[in-house]
Amino acid sequence: MKFLFTSIVFLGSFLVSCNDGAFPQPDNPNLVDESEANLELDLTLMKYLGSNFVYEGWLVTLGSDVPHSIGTFSTARINPTNTKSYFFRVDDDLLENATSFFISIESKNDTDPAPSKSIVLEGNFNLGNAELSIASIADFNPSEIAGSFFLRTPTDEEQVGVNNGNDQFGVWFGIPNEPPMSGFVLPELRRGEGWVYEGWVQVGTILLSTGKFVFFNERDINAGTPSSFSANKSLGPKIPGEDFFNKTSNAPVGVSFPLDVRNRNIFVSIEPYPDNDEKEFFTGCLFGRSDGITLDEATPLRPDLDFSPFGNAIKR
Repeated sequence: MKFLFTSIVFLGSFLVSCNDGAFPQPDNPNLVDESEANLELDLTLMKYLGSNFVYEGWLVTLGSDVPHSIGTFSTARINPTNTKSYFFRVDDDLLENATSFFISIESKNDTDPAPSKSIVLEGNFNLGNAELSIASIADFNPSEIAGSFFLRTPTDEEQVGVNNGNDQFGVWFGIPNEPPMSGFVLPELRRGEGWVYEGWVQVGTILLSTGKFVFFNERDINAGTPSSFSANKSLGPKIPGEDFFNKTSNAPVGVSFPLDVRNRNIFVSIEPYPDNDEKEFFTGCLFGRSDGITLDEATPLRPDLDFSPFGNAIKR
């Protein structure tokens, strides 16, 4: 689910029909030509999901707890910043009574008629138009979110607090107290079972995950597992982070270990969960740069929400 980083993203935007042949669509009889449609989706910054996942649209009617699927659709592999239009023909009565609309991420071969908990966009209809945003995931106010990180390598230390002098190989999200403390000011993900946070280090055009996490004062989900790049003498402090000592089976080609993380982009993204893709979904909600060894002080992360997906569902 890779999306080019903010500094290298192509910023052009133009409107493309979902039937222009640029990218294949799932077998969905509700996807029609514009002239036949009674529901239009105009979506921007929707990531390419790969070959194993699809987006699915859902209508919610007044007084009903059961959402109605309008079927699945896919996005292009290239130009993720473009706005794309998708046209659907759905039951007229269903559409007339629909009060809201949302889009979920589903397995391509999913047989469960209910939506997953990974809801990407959602909005309520007002005068036939639903403005779709990521607000259902969490309340991301750029003026109220913050974070920090520091460079340290605790997982190769025989004794807690004894520095081995190789802090350039690790990044941890928090404040370097004894013990280190969380430095995040982030909202709780409302759809907690469907979304997690994930830390990243950018190495040229390659992205390396520091691990997925939900809680800011606990280790990330992959701590101590075979997918971790860290050493094995310690699990590290109870904050998200990673040491980059070991080349694991999931390490991308072209990255040498141990990895010096100085002078690299560091950021935190929001990811669907479960997620079997090793690339980021959203570009990131916090961003920073490691300019040197910062054992004794934290480097701040700034808000970076400009490249979240958005769109409109329009009754025609």
